[in-house]
Amino acid sequence: MAPAETVDKLRCLGVPADQIVMTWPNRVHRVGDVQVRATFAIPLGGDDLTHVGYLVSVDGGPTVYLTGDTAYHEVLSAAVGPHRPDVLLAVINVAFRNLSPTDAARLARELAVKVAIPCHYDLFPDNSLPPELFRTTLKIEGIGACYVRLDHGVPYTFPGT
Repeated sequence: MAPAETVDKLRCLGVPADQIVMTWPNRVHRVGDVQVRATFAIPLGGDDLTHVGYLVSVDGGPTVYLTGDTAYHEVLSAAVGPHRPDVLLAVINVAFRNLSPTDAARLARELAVKVAIPCHYDLFPDNSLPPELFRTTLKIEGIGACYVRLDHGVPYTFPGT
């Protein structure tokens, strides 16, 4: 499942066409008891209009919102809020025009998530931010208890599941 630009790249890499499903904001795909909804994301530039985030939910279970590559805008919470995500996976990578720790914490507060997890904060050597900045900003927003930092290779279970 991928937006248009990525579909083209997957085809060029030899992925069979019958294994690729194109998606766009608000498009819903279901596989068994899992639903995946592509969400709006702020493009990185005027020539890049295909970025999306994803809401992944399991029937009777939690809903996870992965922001994808996006800058902050109140449209994010307006588009995602009605789906009431339990978990926010926030791409924090401000040098590449993605969320800052402050923006990610604001989004977590606006969405009233139960768990906020930073990601991409250490993806590139020249753009690494300590995830503690996100935790500190969540505390400033009054929701510091929702912070979870995942450890590489260690499974995480959402509370109550």
